[in-house]
Amino acid sequence: MRSNNTALVDLETPSVEERCVCIATEAGLPLAAMISSYFNSPGRYFAVFEFPTLAFPYTGASDERSDGYFAQILGDKAAGEINNALARIQPKHILLAGVTEVEQTYLRVRLPEERLVVITDIGHFLSEFRSLVDESEIVICKPAQIAEGLLVAKYSNRRLRIENDAPDLPQEERKDRAGLIVLEAELDLHDVAAINFAAASNLDVVLVPPVARETVRAIPEMLAKWSNDHSHHEYKPFERQILRPLRHVNFQRYEFATFFTQGVPYGLLLKNVIPFTHVLRQIDTGIFIANNLMDDDNPRAFGSSLHFSPHFFPSEETDEVIKIFAENNFVTQALVDEEATARNLSDFASYYPYDVLHICSHGGETGGYFVVQTFSDRDGKEHRVEYYEVIQIDPVDGKVAQLTRKMIYHRFDGHKWGSPRLHETPQYVFIDMNAAMRENETGIIRVPVDYPIAFSCHIRCRDGLHQGAFQTLADLGRPLIFNNTCSSSHELAPIFVSAGARAYLGTLWNVSNTTAVQAAKAFYRRAITDQNLLAAFYEMTKVPTRGKDDNVYILWGLHFSTLRRPTQRSDDAILGALLHSFLMWLHKVTTTSDPATKRNGIPIVAFLYKQLVLTFGPERLAKLEKIDREEMRKMIDSLASDETEETTRGYDNILISEAFEGEYPGLTGAATLSEQQLTE
Repeated sequence: MRSNNTALVDLETPSVEERCVCIATEAGLPLAAMISSYFNSPGRYFAVFEFPTLAFPYTGASDERSDGYFAQILGDKAAGEINNALARIQPKHILLAGVTEVEQTYLRVRLPEERLVVITDIGHFLSEFRSLVDESEIVICKPAQIAEGLLVAKYSNRRLRIENDAPDLPQEERKDRAGLIVLEAELDLHDVAAINFAAASNLDVVLVPPVARETVRAIPEMLAKWSNDHSHHEYKPFERQILRPLRHVNFQRYEFATFFTQGVPYGLLLKNVIPFTHVLRQIDTGIFIANNLMDDDNPRAFGSSLHFSPHFFPSEETDEVIKIFAENNFVTQALVDEEATARNLSDFASYYPYDVLHICSHGGETGGYFVVQTFSDRDGKEHRVEYYEVIQIDPVDGKVAQLTRKMIYHRFDGHKWGSPRLHETPQYVFIDMNAAMRENETGIIRVPVDYPIAFSCHIRCRDGLHQGAFQTLADLGRPLIFNNTCSSSHELAPIFVSAGARAYLGTLWNVSNTTAVQAAKAFYRRAITDQNLLAAFYEMTKVPTRGKDDNVYILWGLHFSTLRRPTQRSDDAILGALLHSFLMWLHKVTTTSDPATKRNGIPIVAFLYKQLVLTFGPERLAKLEKIDREEMRKMIDSLASDETEETTRGYDNILISEAFEGEYPGLTGAATLSEQQLTE
């Protein structure tokens, strides 16, 4: 390693290109790559966002039996996340590459029409924007070498063209730059976003083959077995397979390395010889990079930390961590002992404004049920679906209960879930399956299982378990999440990052309490002192542990992410954020005609109102002119009447969106799946 990792603090991070951004579908991959080669200013990241390929237009409805139901969910979610990112970037032009008219309907209801430009080919792009970009020499690549071609174009400041008969290109030669990007290249838009980021940051790039999905899915179970005595026979072949494409890389020449991966823990395999961080490819890489760069340039800090612990351990880090934050001007909010309930974790983690959430509890995989269900589709054909089911029931005030079902699919009509044979099944069959699983209790065989179910990781609460089914975090903030529980990385990391975490720190297997305590204290002391999260994580990995815990932690995020120490202790930002969200949700539930939005919005309004009153008191709130007391009273009356109408409330997730300022309209919210659905 060429110098101490404190150099991470001094590395320049790029800014986001504001002239243009690109939204593309899978069909628009070649065009998005070629357009990217025209935006190559040093230190400027050209944002490319992925939009799903959809066959049904936007309707605004959420009819579970509609053929377009899944399209509405996917399109709404993608459009809302892109909308939020563009609200911060404020680009002059939004280029649509390969986005069909059907797919555009989801974007046009949210984005300003005058800024949208549909690009059909590279010639069309040049005719529209020749004055914005520079011409130069051309580099040509095959369609199968888009990543290699874009790398050559970016680092030689040339413009990319894609032709079927182009000669083979070598991989870009590494120049011993400060940092390294290792990219599992899968010939998709995530490749383009990662390469654009690497070029803007002046980092070396190594392309490695994609890792099979079944290999990634087997990692949690393999690591659980290997962690017992580091002798399990599956680990060494896996290690050799993953590290073979990297055998020519001398990692110790670099200050740090970032791995864009489907879920491989490269830091573990390479024993964290330098600071390593990871980025999840299955979450829109372009949005994740853009949001993190905007956070670095204009952080949305609240000056607060949230701490969750049911106090299951006789000696743990919670009190010491709270003390560290309090001594550094953070306003601390503690959910401990009897307050560490599943409902409190849901509400506070989702809607309370904070910069850091630290979780200290038990975790890992749990038992549940194995379920076999038969149903008939709309044509009368019978099908059989097999899945594991984990149930979470959270009591609320003794009258209302919140139900969460996590369904982990196993087989469909005898074929393993995710197998190629299922692609031949018409989509409407799965629409009908989803409706049957929600509504029918006939044709079901449910058998309890007391062994750990793969992909059933949870957070243990005082009153049960929480499955991490978050849709948003920290009142639409961008927090750091340190989930200091056992096996907290595998499926919980994607959920937290997708919900808005800018960085997520978790464990790869069961961690001992002694290691967990020492690691947490070492991490926060360094993170607050130096502010760089990766430097703090690297120091944490060097804390002496018993051999079983070596390299048990993994950091998901980007190398420049920070934890800024507030200059003074103040709750003003917390008050402003709570008030803004309260008024937004109050307006939503009092004006919506959608029963699902109203049903799900009322508890959120109640939580926000309670926190405003308990935290700041009626006297301080009375001084705020923004609060309409008559409207607040109507809200309270509606809460009282609605709570008597039902005794059990289903868990309907809500997509909420940060409103664009001025001409950018915000997403008003839409009900999504009632259950969190994962695949095995």
